[in-house]
Amino acid sequence: MAATIEQLEKRVKTLEESLADSVAENKQLQSRLTSRTAEDIKAAGDEYDAITDSLVNLPSFAKEFGSAVVESISDLSRGIGILEKQGTLIQQSFGVSRDRIEEFKTLVADVGPVLAQIGYTEDQFATVITDITSKLGTAASLGAEAVNEIAAASKVSGVEVNKLAENFRGVGISMYDVGDRMAEVANYARSVGVPVKAVSEGVSENLGKINLYNFEGGVQGLTRMATQAARLGVDMNKVFSIADELFSPEKAIDYAASLQRLGVTANGLLDPLRAMDMAQNDPEALQEEIVNLTKDFVRFSEENNKFEIMPGAQRRMREVAQALNIDAGEFAKMGIQAAEFDRKLSQIKLPSFADDKETKELIASMSQIKDGVATVTIKNIQTGKVELKQPDQLTPEDIEKLKQSQEDNNKSIEELAVEQLTQAQFQTGHLEAIRLGGQLGMASMGPVQRLLETSRETTRGATRAATTEYTASRVRETFTPAARVAEDAVISLLQNNAEGFEQAVGRMGSAVDNITKNIGEVAKNVTTKFESAIGSAGKQYEPLIQKLESKNDINVNMSLDVKGGQNVQVSDTELAKKIQELMENNPVIRQTIKEAATTSQLSMNPKK
Repeated sequence: MAATIEQLEKRVKTLEESLADSVAENKQLQSRLTSRTAEDIKAAGDEYDAITDSLVNLPSFAKEFGSAVVESISDLSRGIGILEKQGTLIQQSFGVSRDRIEEFKTLVADVGPVLAQIGYTEDQFATVITDITSKLGTAASLGAEAVNEIAAASKVSGVEVNKLAENFRGVGISMYDVGDRMAEVANYARSVGVPVKAVSEGVSENLGKINLYNFEGGVQGLTRMATQAARLGVDMNKVFSIADELFSPEKAIDYAASLQRLGVTANGLLDPLRAMDMAQNDPEALQEEIVNLTKDFVRFSEENNKFEIMPGAQRRMREVAQALNIDAGEFAKMGIQAAEFDRKLSQIKLPSFADDKETKELIASMSQIKDGVATVTIKNIQTGKVELKQPDQLTPEDIEKLKQSQEDNNKSIEELAVEQLTQAQFQTGHLEAIRLGGQLGMASMGPVQRLLETSRETTRGATRAATTEYTASRVRETFTPAARVAEDAVISLLQNNAEGFEQAVGRMGSAVDNITKNIGEVAKNVTTKFESAIGSAGKQYEPLIQKLESKNDINVNMSLDVKGGQNVQVSDTELAKKIQELMENNPVIRQTIKEAATTSQLSMNPKK
């Protein structure tokens, strides 16, 4: 009887613990739903505040807009300063001569306004460019299109610019296609309701696997695999580790034998040939089979209203996880999340979703389990309240709202990056883009850059000429004789040597003459080198001068007054006579033709 009471007490204690767990789970679920509702309300409130602020501050914004336009064309010095600093940083990164500085400055001018729109500052322009080009392995620069797209992709995905460039180059994808590929990744992740940054990081970090395995559609297949991994908490590195081992027939057989021994009855890994094929040609399917294995140990407890590992299955689950070299806790978490997602999908039974896998996954990803049923939060536009709805209660309008909140399939990567900005960031970035558009555009004009480089080379040439001639050794050589004469005079005075003092004073004249001579030579050499520097600085204008000098065509504007009625006709002879008279009597035309005849071959093409 004592044993029976003890058993009853044990059972009561177990029930109490289960009830406590259930209450805690319910509270946690309610907290999650409440938190989600609060987030939706906060997002709606922030949106309302942003719109209100925009309307209230419209006059202020209009004033700032006008100021930005004025500054864009009035502050040329700022544009010159930005191009000089950022262009020089790129030149230093490449380790090339100054000959390419105009190329680098033009690139900075072209990308600067776009980078400002998506949240970069002027001090980051050169860094963005060099981070990309440093991974190309050459000193070649990229076009503005590639730089802008990769920079925008970095903002959208949260992956650093240099990593994107390195990873995509490693699989043979052009830098000009990185933006399009990352836009596809972001759009797919949004369409199925999975965080873009998590999927983008998974794709970027594992791009190199495209060289080792066959993915359906290349980056698209890897994107689907990364999406499932982000949704279910799968470590993709573990999946690829299993795939590597399955390349070996012996390992494939070992996996199949181990799983069969542990009671696994239906899984692609039980067939060694099938497992090897998935490892080589379809890692996405291999990951799916591993996920299916984890679900075998999970059930939904109606009593506790939660997903849990089945009682008595923990030991076998640990053994299966060990056979796959996956941590048991990670294996269990993966199984619970996969089972929960499957339950959500199974409750979406609207006929219109029969063949729309992405929409079903979107609804499942956006929902939470409440009382064993998937529940989606939908904002009622009319009342402004956030409502909880089950999948079968969703109207076509509700589904369209969910899609619109996630999909941006027709937008470029730059547009996606801009949409992530707050209203304040958007306004600041676009006003800065307006300023930079004018400032950098004018500062990067060819004539402006050539004048700046000419001034720079002239200044450097003059300074270089002075420093090469006016050196410490030259000064020492120039003044040492005079210093020795002065020293001899002082010593003679100290020794009361009048004769020595007179001799020293006598030598002072020739010493001074030597100083004058040396200084004159220095000045002459500096002048010669300075003139040479000016000539070298002007060499960049030689192609332009030659082009102008070699131009043979001259345009002469003549006004010929031919009087007569509407149907009057002038003969060729009369027209030629009038032209001759005009050319002889007009001194400007006569002088122009004379100068042209002495400098180039003159040809005239008279027209009727």
